[in-house]
Amino acid sequence: MKLRTLMKDKKHFSFIIAALLVVVILFGVFAISYIQRFDKTLQAENQVMMSEVADNITAYTKMVVKDTENSLQTIGDTYLVIPEEKRAAYLKDIVKTQGFVFAGYADLDGRLQASESSRNGDVSDQTYFKKAVKGQSSISGIVRYIFTNRAASGILLAVPAKDQSGKISGVMMAMLDISKLQEALGTESFGGEGYSYIIDRDGNLIMRNKSMDYNNFYRVLDNVEIKTGGSTQAIRESILAGESGTILYDQLGTERFGYYCPLGLNDWTIVNIVPKDVITAKTDMLTKELMRTGIAAIIVFLILLAAAGGIWIVSQNQRHAAEAKSIFLANISHEIRTPMNAIVGMGELLMRSELNIRQKEYVRSILNSGKGLLTIINDVLDLSKLEAGKFTILNEQYQTETLLYDVAFLAAVRIEDKPIRFFLDVDKTVPAQMIGDMTRIKQILINIVGNAVKFTEEGYVKLSLHCDRDEDQILLTMAVEDTGIGIKKQDMDKLFESFNQIDSPYNHGKEGTGLGLSIANSLCKMMEGDITVVSEYGVGSVFTARIVQAAAGEKILMDLSQKSLPRILIYEKTRSLRENYEFYLQELGLQYKICADYSEFQSALSEGCYEMVMADRLTVHQELEGKLADDQKLVTLLKIQEHGLMSDEPEDAAIFVPLFGIQLVSLLKRMDAGLCIAEEEKLETPLLPHVRVLIVDDNDLNLQIAEALLQVFGMQIDCAGSGEAAVAAASRQDYDLIFMDYMMPEMDGIKTMKKIRMLPGGRYEKLPIVVLTADATDSARELLLAEGFDDYMTKPISMEESGRILMKWLSPVNERRGRTEV
Repeated sequence: MKLRTLMKDKKHFSFIIAALLVVVILFGVFAISYIQRFDKTLQAENQVMMSEVADNITAYTKMVVKDTENSLQTIGDTYLVIPEEKRAAYLKDIVKTQGFVFAGYADLDGRLQASESSRNGDVSDQTYFKKAVKGQSSISGIVRYIFTNRAASGILLAVPAKDQSGKISGVMMAMLDISKLQEALGTESFGGEGYSYIIDRDGNLIMRNKSMDYNNFYRVLDNVEIKTGGSTQAIRESILAGESGTILYDQLGTERFGYYCPLGLNDWTIVNIVPKDVITAKTDMLTKELMRTGIAAIIVFLILLAAAGGIWIVSQNQRHAAEAKSIFLANISHEIRTPMNAIVGMGELLMRSELNIRQKEYVRSILNSGKGLLTIINDVLDLSKLEAGKFTILNEQYQTETLLYDVAFLAAVRIEDKPIRFFLDVDKTVPAQMIGDMTRIKQILINIVGNAVKFTEEGYVKLSLHCDRDEDQILLTMAVEDTGIGIKKQDMDKLFESFNQIDSPYNHGKEGTGLGLSIANSLCKMMEGDITVVSEYGVGSVFTARIVQAAAGEKILMDLSQKSLPRILIYEKTRSLRENYEFYLQELGLQYKICADYSEFQSALSEGCYEMVMADRLTVHQELEGKLADDQKLVTLLKIQEHGLMSDEPEDAAIFVPLFGIQLVSLLKRMDAGLCIAEEEKLETPLLPHVRVLIVDDNDLNLQIAEALLQVFGMQIDCAGSGEAAVAAASRQDYDLIFMDYMMPEMDGIKTMKKIRMLPGGRYEKLPIVVLTADATDSARELLLAEGFDDYMTKPISMEESGRILMKWLSPVNERRGRTEV
């Protein structure tokens, strides 16, 4: 026995040694790979930085040239109105104040009168003169002149000079010293280690901030070893084609990176140079750090080798820790959801009571905060499910309008008082119904739209939907565009990492777990799609999510097939909203008039030729309510900040502006069918007066909330505060369904459920018993359903989920008894 144990321990010991050796080898491979990737990343960053330096040089150079052209234009206009005897003095004064080498004016015959007498003469054959006479500003290449007491290099700029009638009467020109442009090359580059040149098409040096051999860039390349970027001829052809590129060359044992791009003036090119060791200094530092780490790893390996027996125990503890993590998540979910059930449930009940507008806003804030906390809980649980591979996607039929309404409403809640407009752009390819997991699609959109709202302080957020159909499959494309702060190129890779938020000064004070986009990306992949991002820092971003859905019929969302359509009159002061209304009204082929002025609106209204009249809430209540003809329909246009007032409008004749197109179609269809919105909404809540249910929960407050929430279904409801009370109630009374709390003292939900099933007579063997729990994990769902529960509902109680369960289990029973009683 001891020998067998010894052999077993020896196998464990050998396994541990082998595992440690593999770790050391993998560490070496990883270190080499990491250094290579790090070096490539640095080189990519190097190119971006060199590009930014080139952009700064370009911007500065163009600014100097443009400012000089503007000055010349002003000087030319002034020159023509000055008496001839004062013009020479004026030119000299201009040269002194503007810092020109010289300046001059040439009439249409080409006679130049310059501040430097040596430049006087006929310039009619000069290119700059010919262009300026034709009305074009002109810039020459580098020119060099020798004057009486000095020599100067620079560029000639010429602009047409026009008389008071606007006709070209001559040409105003000036020579700008090359030093004015050369200041641009002083842009800080790699801590002063980088330097720049400007060359012409032939590679000749025009400007520099460091000397260059041969004074020709191509001759330099002919005398060095080019390692990447192509041959000298290929580089020359690329430059002549106006392209940008990066090269690496070795000159006398020193490697340098070069970046070239067009300047945008006279076919000149900017060349930025930086020594490679400036870039790779970080790599060398990293190599040394990894060497130190490697030595430390070997020391650790020896220590671990001496304590190999203890590693086995550690691995066991880690397995227990993983199990404890799952239990911890389940307990945390339950403990937080239990009080949240009371908060959200009481909020729902208060919203149904008679409150004034301010009180409703207070309660709505409580509900939104509670739902926000539930979102965080769900994000953590969803991440745990995704990591464990236990996440499932449902395939159920859903209404596209319901999905978009929920997303728009939640976007409005998050926008609050921000000066942001929210638009919805739905094209005619989008079907009215699809088959998929609406809850998860909503989760994707809410994460992306919420992110856009969070980082947009003004402007707009627009959600666009488009579908590409292939027989029974639909590729749904959802794009969210915003005018927010945008994203830097170097931060793009961090967007979809868990628990990671981009480090930006704009992020400070922004709430969030860093899970939203990571989960949205994973959900898109599970639906055979992806998320892509296009962003410009400081301008805005466009997040595009694509997922695959199944078709559910041919009917489209924006279909308006009624024979008789009303003429519509709208009063709207905001230009962007008028444009939005007009787009949808034209798409739907409706006759309409939109007024920005109220007097114009009143005049159109008095004509009596419009069957539907729309205006903002204040105008409706103060000016229009009760004043229209019987055959005119009055519709309130609720702005995004008025999202909470949808149900407060008379007969619910209101359109939420972000959903203008969709809700207008829905309203016209209901009017055509002779139904008002209120009647339709009443039909959505099933009434079940012929059934009796029992609610079991050890928490009195939870019982009160559950009973009050479920009363809207018109059922007969009993309550029990413990497992024993539930068994006793089931023994006395026949129930059609039982909602059973899972975690109760003494007799928990499973024991109570099994005891009820065993009651004499067998009448409860097939009774639907729905577990009611705050544990929202998949493992808890699988466990409880496996124990014998018929269905599963999480706290806080959702009216939508309650309706689904009640319709599933009780609708047939209720209908059968209703027919029997009749």
